[in-house]
Amino acid sequence: MGADYFQVEATGRDAFVAFNNAVADATEYFGTQNYTGSIKEKPGFYMVPCDEGIEAAMKKIDELTMKYDNTGNYSGNLECFEKWSRCACIKIGKGRYIFFGMASS
Repeated sequence: MGADYFQVEATGRDAFVAFNNAVADATEYFGTQNYTGSIKEKPGFYMVPCDEGIEAAMKKIDELTMKYDNTGNYSGNLECFEKWSRCACIKIGKGRYIFFGMASS
């Protein structure tokens, strides 16, 4: 089994609701199958400090993913790049969040 990178935007009154909404959307799309490489494989999330706004979030995600290479090695220490660990979350606006990381596939 491998892992795939995912990045998804979701909305909710807070990050917990947005995460659950994103998981529900992925479950609707993939059904009950496992190893989808999507957010539905993740047990939860943690917040990454970042200025609000889509531009700031994309810059932060680029900085973090630049440390991940195509051989599956990550030179940083981010839990979200472990396929069985929590994904990362950045708030991009009121009720808007981006979740990203690696998920089992």
